[in-house]
Amino acid sequence: MKNQILKMICLSLATLYLSACSKPDPVIKPEITEDTSVTAENTTVAATETEENTDETTTAAATEIVENTDETTTDATTETEDSSEVNSDDFYANFKPLTANVFDGNMIACEPEVYASLVEAIDEQIDYIFGEEYHPSLEAKLLLAGFLSNQNIDVKYKKWLFHMVEYFDDNIYIEREEIFNNLRTLKIESNIYDDAEECSGGAEYDIYENKIAFYITSTKEYREEYLHSAEYEETGLSCDDYDEFTLIKHEILHATVSNKTINLAGFFDEGLTVLLEKEYNMGDVYWNLDQRIIYLKMLIEVVGKDAILEAYSKSDWAIIEEELLKIDPDISKPQRIHQLMYDWDDKWNETGCDFYITAALTQDIRAEMSQLLMEYYSIIYPELNENSLFFIYHKMFTEATDDASDEMAEVYYNSHYDEDWLIKREY
Repeated sequence: MKNQILKMICLSLATLYLSACSKPDPVIKPEITEDTSVTAENTTVAATETEENTDETTTAAATEIVENTDETTTDATTETEDSSEVNSDDFYANFKPLTANVFDGNMIACEPEVYASLVEAIDEQIDYIFGEEYHPSLEAKLLLAGFLSNQNIDVKYKKWLFHMVEYFDDNIYIEREEIFNNLRTLKIESNIYDDAEECSGGAEYDIYENKIAFYITSTKEYREEYLHSAEYEETGLSCDDYDEFTLIKHEILHATVSNKTINLAGFFDEGLTVLLEKEYNMGDVYWNLDQRIIYLKMLIEVVGKDAILEAYSKSDWAIIEEELLKIDPDISKPQRIHQLMYDWDDKWNETGCDFYITAALTQDIRAEMSQLLMEYYSIIYPELNENSLFFIYHKMFTEATDDASDEMAEVYYNSHYDEDWLIKREY
């Protein structure tokens, strides 16, 4: 996470269902064509001979032609398969670097010949991974091309994050020129200690250095146990790679947030990152007790998902403030909500990022945050519906301080999450 290290529990990793990278390694599918010219020529000769020869000779010639044709075609096909087979790592390792001026602001600034061959290669991978029915925008593919052409990072990260094209396609608020250059120059640093006395894992994205850094420690016992785990059986990833894989899916989203403004509480920034990680990377929603995502779900019901996504992508609370002022012109209310988010962050940091302790210490903060948002919701919907999503999340946010509330949240997410996408859901 940005500016903090999450504690991880050894020997009890929850099974994560992989997104694009859980599928077979993407391979550019070869187009195999039979050498029909040989067959056509042999068939013509055969036809000429059959007019001159007896029935017996004709039969023998025809049989020989069929055999020769089959043999020729088989040999040609086999040769084509062998020569056209492309190792998937080659696609990522040899991806042609793109220049820095692909985007000017949010518009494509270069000529098609600059990127045409690279987009064609990306389209082949998209067809293989997502199917031929998925056609993301050119802008989304170029953002992905920036990441794929990054010469600073290992091939494995590119393979793990190819599916980010979906997020680039859906989020129209990404600052394309800035983020393209971020992805093109992103650095990834691994700090792994495999002979430690305890296990821990975390990562952070440094916006100033444009770098994701992993900090992972593990014991010998954990590493041995991991080889018999469901995670290893499902993914085939090494112990260290699996830890990095689970962490980078979160941090890469931070790298797609603009740092031009940086006027957004960590409460908002981290909460949206977790939600997006869940939606696009099949990430964890932290034991279903993350109060940040619950409150943001309430906020979405008030201002809509577009304002939320734009504020996140541009790191600017003013976008939310503007939407709230349309409902109630009292400027002090949105300012107070944002301040309370910072107050929650302070308690979160004091507890060492412990959800249960933070919940116990933030009852007053959460009560005020919820009340302020309730006032906006009541203006929009005078006839309050306690079965609405807003009230479901309101109850979780104000009462989620014990195991029973945790279980309630878990049941809700497991049964309703697909109906409640952040971006894909219709509002």
